[in-house]
Amino acid sequence: PMWELWNNETDCMIGFHSVSVILDAYRKLVISKEELKQLWPAVKAEAMSNRFGLDKFREKGYLSVEDESESASKTAEYSYDMWCVSEIASELNLKEDEKYFRKYKDAWCELRNTETGFLQPRKNGNWLQNFNPYEVNNNYTEANAWQYSFYHPQDNNVNEKMLDSLFKAIPKTQGREQADITGLIGQYAHGNEPSHNYIYLLKNPNRIKYLKYVFDNFYTIKPDGLIGNEDCGQMSAWYVMSALGFYQICPGKNWLTAGLPLFEKITINLQNNKKISIENKLKNLENSFEIDIKGKADNFRSYDNYGGYDCDNKTINFERIQRDKDDIRITFSEESFPVPTCGEGESELDRFMALSPIITSVIKKPFIDSIPVKINPHYFSLIGMRNFITNPISYYSVNGSAYSEFKDSFFIKENSVIKAYSVFTFTYGNDTSNLSTAHFYKRPHNYSIQLNCKYNRQYTADGDDGIIDGQYGEIEWRKGGWQGYQAQDFEAIIDMKEMKQFAEISANFLQDTRAWILFPTKVEFYTSDDSINFKLAETIENTISPQDYNIQTQKLKVKTTKEFSTARYIKVKAYNYGKLPEWHAGKGNDAFIFIDEIDIK
Repeated sequence: PMWELWNNETDCMIGFHSVSVILDAYRKLVISKEELKQLWPAVKAEAMSNRFGLDKFREKGYLSVEDESESASKTAEYSYDMWCVSEIASELNLKEDEKYFRKYKDAWCELRNTETGFLQPRKNGNWLQNFNPYEVNNNYTEANAWQYSFYHPQDNNVNEKMLDSLFKAIPKTQGREQADITGLIGQYAHGNEPSHNYIYLLKNPNRIKYLKYVFDNFYTIKPDGLIGNEDCGQMSAWYVMSALGFYQICPGKNWLTAGLPLFEKITINLQNNKKISIENKLKNLENSFEIDIKGKADNFRSYDNYGGYDCDNKTINFERIQRDKDDIRITFSEESFPVPTCGEGESELDRFMALSPIITSVIKKPFIDSIPVKINPHYFSLIGMRNFITNPISYYSVNGSAYSEFKDSFFIKENSVIKAYSVFTFTYGNDTSNLSTAHFYKRPHNYSIQLNCKYNRQYTADGDDGIIDGQYGEIEWRKGGWQGYQAQDFEAIIDMKEMKQFAEISANFLQDTRAWILFPTKVEFYTSDDSINFKLAETIENTISPQDYNIQTQKLKVKTTKEFSTARYIKVKAYNYGKLPEWHAGKGNDAFIFIDEIDIK
């Protein structure tokens, strides 16, 4: 299951986190290696499935806007799930499988814009333009860029300054209203689970400050005392674990990170008759997130996965707590250790990675004559490793041609598919990036359009010309190929630049009733020679019921007659359904019209 509720697969969330539960259960000795082995065929089958863009994710190494809706969130969560799969393969000594799946664990890096620091969607080989980290839109799942930019639990090495800024950002989102985003401290949303480990990633006393704020303000005894969506118990689970004084940053890794216990003394009775005794001697809470274990020293982890010192915190090893015969005594005290630091500036990734290059152009939409294209390398490196990089070299191909080294901007004059990759040379070898792909389309004409209505900022089809550029929006409208108009009629005038004969005018619409998108009640087509005096060619009534819940498109068209066969200007007007009726779950709200494209033959 992807997201099971009451023994049913809901198919309403992303990722395939049952693999996380399986890995975590094995690491915590809940299931045996033999049971893990029996589960492996199902684990691998899901990781190799094509659900929700997994096939494109494996092919590209990440997802971009044109691949899937919510592409940024899916890339981040698939990265974590693939790490879980690779860890399961490792435990079973399946070397080839481990190698195959492990290469995807850093896929989230492909979407980390090094200039902004945010997890930013990629679109058509480039970054998504007009990016706003506060905006809730269809590139993220019930969240925005602030709330997903630190989602890589398998690799919790984060930009400390930026993480601190998360909690100090303006506590208000923009874009689509999202009821799930509650419990804001800055842009940290405690009421929405993807960011539940972020406080524990802090490496300074703010960890305790924010934990105390959450305890005091987001969990109260009032009827509305739970700040967010309980989602099968996660809000409560966070509280119970955190109240004990620690939290598991990454399910599948057996390290429990210290926080703030809510009681002076805690005793946990384990199934193996062993006890964990926790004593809280903290007084000055602002300087007290280190823990002192009075007992077996090997319950601390002193080194991270890559052999370096773990400067985050002292952490408890869950597996050894389970295996050791002795009771464990943990004391939270101010004298335990000084507050650790990781140095100034950005804490970067502890490895070098070549990432798929950025394919850019000054024109972001279909062009008329020609268009210049440039390829920029995209990579991460540890500060000290930059000295090992000689020259990042990018190679590109146009419409299947042999790859050539990119040296300067080049022009294209026709529909083109550009593919590019980069090679970064070290003193000790090469690293080759994933492939970037961009599609550039030449406009079939030089028509212009005047919109007498205003589209929603979330649904632009890349601008005014987006509905006369020859490219049709997909049935998966969340990818952004449609213009959306709410609480208004649609009206546009197309200038063909000269008098022309035509045989047919059509307008393409979409209906997704659950999402408040309904076919227009009727569409009117007009022609004109001067853009002032318009003649009505035909009115077409919609015949598809708004209660038809199938997601569908409909092309409404009119064929010309002798009287209406020549003109310079075409006007299309579509009438909005209006308020959603009583039978609709969103009754009383305003319906949308979605249009793409208007075609004149």
